[in-house]
Amino acid sequence: MVTGWQNREFQLIFLAIVVGLGAAFIAVRFLRLNFLFGIVVFFFVFFLIFDRASVQQKALVKTYQASISDSTLVVQNILDMKGIPYRKSGSSRFLLEKDGVEISLKHVSGTYGGDPGTVLTLIPHDPDSWQLIFSLRQKLDEAFRPRGL
Repeated sequence: MVTGWQNREFQLIFLAIVVGLGAAFIAVRFLRLNFLFGIVVFFFVFFLIFDRASVQQKALVKTYQASISDSTLVVQNILDMKGIPYRKSGSSRFLLEKDGVEISLKHVSGTYGGDPGTVLTLIPHDPDSWQLIFSLRQKLDEAFRPRGL
């Protein structure tokens, strides 16, 4: 189970570096091109892969031990409490069009005897939306925190 917020961007950067180095090695070694041209090939491939990555790859993801209906209510309450205008798309997607953020909820069944939960994804559609995402992340963690007796 995911215990903290995870981001796939590191894996994407690692993939871009490996493929870029492979392309540069092939350009220098087998095509007998200049070393500086190999560096240009590396950067070209790196930025091509990193730029073409979907927004989903740059999203923050966390799993909570709550039903999808409870999670939907929690997200709705947080957005209403913060006064953020949103549009609901389907039963488990919230679009914050003004701020360039999408909140997606997905039910996951428990594996290996684990409890079922909900995967919450914060997807930035605008580079300026990270401040709001970090604020939402903190509020969501507080709202989903188990309460003691």
